[in-house]
Amino acid sequence: MYLISSIYFFYKIFEIFKNKNYNYIYLLCNIFG
Repeated sequence: MYLISSIYFFYKIFEIFKNKNYNYIYLLCNIFG
């Protein structure tokens, strides 16, 4: 289950960088950082 969650998490990060949605990256950093 952890592996599936990690794959999903990295896939979402890939989508963020692909879409270059930097506001979402900033939000993500605030949540996890």
